[in-house]
Amino acid sequence: LACDHGLAGPFLARHADCDRVAYGLAGADHVIEPPLAGLVIALAIGLALRPLLRRRTDPAAQALAAIAAARRMLPDETIATVDSGAHRILLSQMWETKIPRTLLQSTGLCTMGCAVPLALGAKLADPSRPCVAFTGDAGLLMILGELASADELDLPIIVVVFVDRSLALIDIKQRQRQLKNAGVDFARSDFAAIAQAMGGNGIAVRSTAEMEAAVTAARDADRFTVIAVEIERESYDGSF
Repeated sequence: LACDHGLAGPFLARHADCDRVAYGLAGADHVIEPPLAGLVIALAIGLALRPLLRRRTDPAAQALAAIAAARRMLPDETIATVDSGAHRILLSQMWETKIPRTLLQSTGLCTMGCAVPLALGAKLADPSRPCVAFTGDAGLLMILGELASADELDLPIIVVVFVDRSLALIDIKQRQRQLKNAGVDFARSDFAAIAQAMGGNGIAVRSTAEMEAAVTAARDADRFTVIAVEIERESYDGSF
């Protein structure tokens, strides 16, 4: 299957006849109908890539490790929301959902700033379930007022913000097209301090151990928590 839409491409690709691959995966005595064949192939490729993702040591490993730590520390019934941007593509490749409708995001419109409001709505609808929002620093800066809503409504959501001081996905596209860097970089914000000033908890992390401790504390907190994951610029290069 071609992946030439310009948004996300595989870092490992194999080309083969879909019918034969699906038939071989299922065994010679079992026929897979065409709609199911695609699902089987996607599942097989996903399972094959998981070890590769875990072993990666490039800069994107910072974000990968943070996402993986959050998944380990949060229960299956957690509702995760994810903002638009490079981190959304990365998270969609690896976040495991074991219960339907537990990963919420903007798809066709790719709306920036949607993750925190989605998490607030999910928490209002079902206060018993943990809710975690993943966002980039630009997306969070656009909707900082939503943290005041979290405080006023006593909604103890978790907000994981990836801090790289850039519109990473647009930056990648500019560099891929050999365009000048234009309008994608901005100053660093202290999101942990901002969260504390707005009535919540704020934690800055730089390692997997710090991330695990922060998620555990946020999971048990009685107020919202912002976890600022410091990552390098251009961390997502080669990830999709």
